[in-house]
Amino acid sequence: MSKIKVLWIITGGLRRNGICVSQLEYAKRLNKDKFSLDVLAVHNNSEDMIDEYKKAGCNVITLYDRRKNLFKYMSELKTLIKKEKYDVIHTFGSSALMGIELGIAKKCGVKVRIAHSRNTTCDRKVLEKILRPNFNRSYNYALACGNDAGDWLFDDKKYVVLHNGKDLKKYSFNEKNRKIIREKYHIEDKIAFGHVGNFNNQKNHTFLIDIFYEISKKYDNAVFFLMGTGDKMDEIKEKVSQLKLNDKVFFLGSVNNVEEIIQGMDIMLFPSLFEGLPNVVIEWQAAGLPCILSDKITEECAVCDLVKFVSIEQGVDKWIDVLNTINVYNDAERKEMSSYACKMLIKNSFEIEENVSKLEKIYMNE
Repeated sequence: MSKIKVLWIITGGLRRNGICVSQLEYAKRLNKDKFSLDVLAVHNNSEDMIDEYKKAGCNVITLYDRRKNLFKYMSELKTLIKKEKYDVIHTFGSSALMGIELGIAKKCGVKVRIAHSRNTTCDRKVLEKILRPNFNRSYNYALACGNDAGDWLFDDKKYVVLHNGKDLKKYSFNEKNRKIIREKYHIEDKIAFGHVGNFNNQKNHTFLIDIFYEISKKYDNAVFFLMGTGDKMDEIKEKVSQLKLNDKVFFLGSVNNVEEIIQGMDIMLFPSLFEGLPNVVIEWQAAGLPCILSDKITEECAVCDLVKFVSIEQGVDKWIDVLNTINVYNDAERKEMSSYACKMLIKNSFEIEENVSKLEKIYMNE
């Protein structure tokens, strides 16, 4: 029996972000005896992520940059699909612009065409609205990382929620790693706050630093770890410097061992302006970490009371009020919370093996 040929198109490109890291875990576990997996590197790619996808057994294909010359990209994509005769085209994005790829796939006769919604809004809303009718005719399978993301992209049409499954053992509380991280950064006697996310408008880093500035005035032993890269990093570094927080804020950049670093944290902050269903909140709960989130983020990501939601509009003072209600756990308490959270994550279908199995059945058109 020949393998089912699958092509993934992550429209934001292969770089270290939530979608790419999450899908990498799926790629590692996809049954290579049944499926062959090609992945397009379409825009804004990073060599480290391309290498990781290759190590996961994927054939990574680079086409002309999607944003520099869309028509050349479309022409190359059409040629590729016709040549390889894919059984499945699976696109990941947040808008009707995915209809570009899916429309080409439909014209080329691809049987399974999947639109996978990964967010709750998009940047180019006017263009998105114009392309909606064509997009709605281009796909025949609709997936979403959560209900809010599905409602945003598919309106009243049917879709299936496929959660960002996680290897929960990888993220569950690890006392040894906590000790290593805290010794490495000399924070044994500190309260460590953390955030994971690239530096862009969506993640709302300016507000994040405003929160920590107030925290630092109240708790002299507070430190803050920022994991991620992006266009606004220099701007945020400048703000940290102006507030004289340089000795308290750690910019770690792009990290490939986030599951280890978060063990050394005590409380996570996440004031995003919008999200689909953020991977990091699943990871933080698995690690037994209390976290405070913007109320713009879907409540689907919270499976236990480790998560608190606060309005951005109510300002920094409200975030500090909620923070004052949160306990910093000792190792025994953290281990207990992590164990409970992992059980709840499994119950709510956030375990990766279950979700990989669901995806394989969709690819087989079952």
